[in-house]
Amino acid sequence: KAGELMNRNREEIEWIFQNPWLKEGPEDHDSKRYHFSSVANRFRFIYVKVTEGDQLIGFLMLSLRNKNVKVPYAYFDKTHAPKIFEVIRQHLFDYKANMLTVFHPDLVTFIQEHSTPFYLKRTFQRHYIVTKEFAPFLETNLLKIQDGDADCAFT
Repeated sequence: KAGELMNRNREEIEWIFQNPWLKEGPEDHDSKRYHFSSVANRFRFIYVKVTEGDQLIGFLMLSLRNKNVKVPYAYFDKTHAPKIFEVIRQHLFDYKANMLTVFHPDLVTFIQEHSTPFYLKRTFQRHYIVTKEFAPFLETNLLKIQDGDADCAFT
């Protein structure tokens, strides 16, 4: 999508989907202790097409790691945020997840401004290290970063 720093295409997203860094299996002590371990009790990527009637209004790539759902990639017009959030919420319930991690600005705004079924909400920032040449693009929001850009897509 135009305006994104990484601007991943379909082939790249499919490659991420097919080549996760994590595998499902019994976690040992180190897997539970370190976020970047290679094993999780439950891990998978999920593609979600969001429609209204016959019209495609959004595409999501979700990752499920144990009981945490993340949204590495989300493509939708912000006017559809309520429907997109409802679909994500339904996946949380379907997978019996107890945590949602999302940095997508339109989803974050929706969650902050509306009543949700979450008991706790915590706001935090993700920090990036970039070269001086790229900094102006990010500081002025000329280029957007998806949650899954860089290594984050794989975990």
